[in-house]
Amino acid sequence: METSYTEQFMKQQCGNGTVEEWEECDDGPTNNDDGPCSSECIRVGCGDGLLDDGEECDFGDQNVDADYGGGCSLRCTVLPECGDGVVDEVGGEACDDGNADDSDACLSTCEAAECGDGEVWAGSEECDDGNDVNTDECTNECKSPGCGNGVVEGGEECDDGNQDETDACLSTCVEASCGDGYVQPAIDEECDDGNDDAEDGCNACARDRVVFVSSMIFQGGDFASLDGADAECRFLAESAELENATTYRAWLSTNDGESPATRFHQSPGVYKLLDDRVVALNWDDLTDGEIWTVIDVTEQSEQIAGSLVWSNTGADGSTAENPADCEGWTMSGIEAEGRRGTFLSIDSEWTDLMIGNPGLCGASAHLYCVEQ
Repeated sequence: METSYTEQFMKQQCGNGTVEEWEECDDGPTNNDDGPCSSECIRVGCGDGLLDDGEECDFGDQNVDADYGGGCSLRCTVLPECGDGVVDEVGGEACDDGNADDSDACLSTCEAAECGDGEVWAGSEECDDGNDVNTDECTNECKSPGCGNGVVEGGEECDDGNQDETDACLSTCVEASCGDGYVQPAIDEECDDGNDDAEDGCNACARDRVVFVSSMIFQGGDFASLDGADAECRFLAESAELENATTYRAWLSTNDGESPATRFHQSPGVYKLLDDRVVALNWDDLTDGEIWTVIDVTEQSEQIAGSLVWSNTGADGSTAENPADCEGWTMSGIEAEGRRGTFLSIDSEWTDLMIGNPGLCGASAHLYCVEQ
């Protein structure tokens, strides 16, 4: 397109040092596109499309009135945008790592990576299908199907998504059980040796418990209460430095129903003497009317001759029939009576004599003490 004579004339006047009516400025031979007056006699500044001193950018009429989104502002400053490596809160960016990699912690949209966004976060997610269906090829926890993904599926009994063998679900997605070889407090196991040998210290996932007859003898009122009798057992156990000494309780009952059946831990494990003789295989065996051996070993591991024990307890572990408890184990002398057993016997008389019961509370007898 040819330039008109008028346009040529106007252009020729720019640079003569005189500001014509069609010019914004004219500094003569010092006109310069770097300002303050351009070679076209236009004042240099933001919006002129020329990059002047102090300007970060100038796209002329392409400059935009915005605070975010890229490009050049009306102040000739570069506008922040997603991908520039700077987190801009005005633009609502959660992150900005300056790259387009959607497999890291920050998406190319400047959103923080998370399960369900449809992008697999390398090192953190196994998969990400962007849906909330928990039974397809990717779970809602962004894990692939299978044992350990935290979702019970297929033939799994459980799936807690961890490798902890001491909780209620094994890492093989099988429910914890006695005999699996792992001790699981979550299902009240005290031990688990993975076998069914009842005499190796762990039976039915419960440890052995010691029973002893007291080396000391007492009158029926010496205890002052059941708690007092328990304290005597614990004192003897502690003096002998037995394990779990503070757990021992006296095999003793009151007339009002307090008894081993109500006060004791009813263990599935073995009850034994300190010389390792088995008294009973478990609580049910202990209270079925007959024990395996006489309880004639003290806390000092000494075997003593047969004698009487205070009891007032039936073979089933509950308060004996026709009970007598020395007035709650508070009275000695001839005014009160108490029921007894004998450690000469393995039948029900080990805890409740058929003949000679009750006896005067002023007499002396031992105590059975049982680890809890």
